[in-house]
Amino acid sequence: MKKQIILVVLFLMSCSLFSSAQAPDLDRLIANITVPAPPVEALDLAAGQLHYFDSIAPNQEQEKKMLVAYKALSAGFAANVHYKQGYNVFQKYLNLKEKILAREKAEVITKLQHDYQQKDKADEDKVVSLQNEVSQLNMDAEGFISKRSGFKNIFSIVIVVLSMLFAASLFRSSMRLKNLNAETKANQEKLSQNHRLASLGYLANGIPGAIKANNESVSKMAADAAQLAAKEKAEELRKALINLGTSSN
Repeated sequence: MKKQIILVVLFLMSCSLFSSAQAPDLDRLIANITVPAPPVEALDLAAGQLHYFDSIAPNQEQEKKMLVAYKALSAGFAANVHYKQGYNVFQKYLNLKEKILAREKAEVITKLQHDYQQKDKADEDKVVSLQNEVSQLNMDAEGFISKRSGFKNIFSIVIVVLSMLFAASLFRSSMRLKNLNAETKANQEKLSQNHRLASLGYLANGIPGAIKANNESVSKMAADAAQLAAKEKAEELRKALINLGTSSN
């Protein structure tokens, strides 16, 4: 019995030394301890191989396999009434699981902090962009107001100039109208004067002719009267005299 115990101890020590030099094959280890009713020797061997990771940190993939191995070892030791060993292995399972959960939690927190920082930076950039847009809009509004004020001033000047030109045009038109009225009145007076002069000229030209005609008529009537007197025709002379008096009137 003692020899068997010594051999088992030596075997376990050799396995431990061998396992400390080389990482155990976790897939094969799990396959050996997950069989129905695994022997205690196989459980002890697997536990000794897992001591390799006490000095060398496993990677994440190895940690997942170690959780499976620790859980199987704990159940196997409990089934073989090795409760203390099962408890110790289960404590390693819990410690490793807490370590994995803490790391995952830290990674999640780190990721959330990174996302928050990125979002915060994006929000800051957006705020800066909005502030720049507001500043640009204010500058545009001020420029528009300035242009509008300048346009109003120019428009006012144009209105004043046009009003002056219109007033000058009205003044020239009124002066021309006044001159035309004066010229029209002067022409009317001149036409009236010319008409009066023409009438007087016509009368002046007609008087000598009338006198001449009357003289001729008087001479003729006088000749006729002489002829009648000569012929003693008194009655005809009287008529001639009456006709002469009528013609003179």
